[in-house]
Amino acid sequence: MQELHQLLYSNTFDIIFITESWLHDEVTDGLLNPHSCYAILRKDRKLCRGGGVCIFIKKSFNHIPVIFDSKYDELEIIGFDLFTGIYTVRYFAVYRRPTFDSAAVSYMTELLDCLSVYGSVNRTVVIVGDFNLPKIDWDSYTSPSDTIHQMLVSFVVHFGLTQLINFNTIRYDTIKEFNVDWKAEYSALSSTRSQKKKLKQPTPVPL
Repeated sequence: MQELHQLLYSNTFDIIFITESWLHDEVTDGLLNPHSCYAILRKDRKLCRGGGVCIFIKKSFNHIPVIFDSKYDELEIIGFDLFTGIYTVRYFAVYRRPTFDSAAVSYMTELLDCLSVYGSVNRTVVIVGDFNLPKIDWDSYTSPSDTIHQMLVSFVVHFGLTQLINFNTIRYDTIKEFNVDWKAEYSALSSTRSQKKKLKQPTPVPL
């Protein structure tokens, strides 16, 4: 908790995205942000320990949380629209467990469906998080042949997303590497749309 507070109150970061937050009901927003300088969006894992996503947004930033349909309640995803006065950016924070069984395929299908539905907006969309798929080659958009890797690659190609982090974050202190402003440099995947595009249900497609 002390390290988190150092990040929050160092006057360096406007927005902080956290995956595998490991938060639960007993960890209140007041404990996370005792000075109340940030708005907090969070999705805690309910039935077991681990997982979860959380976003801290400075209260000086004009934003509105994305409200997801209840059918996506099991997903570890949160989002918000950030209004700058010039343009609007929609951000998502997501987490996917590093599993590859049939349940994982179902989860990925639902996650990509959710991103399709709520990513169909006439603005820049930024997806931040951890899909636990480190073997994708973002230069060639190729990956291992398992269904889950192929689903994400197909989704990214279909919707014209761009990978903005070009190194293995496990080997680096990502917080320090991304000591920049709130723009898309924070993200893993980003797409700018000049017009609203209807998104189709993603399906596993071998490449």
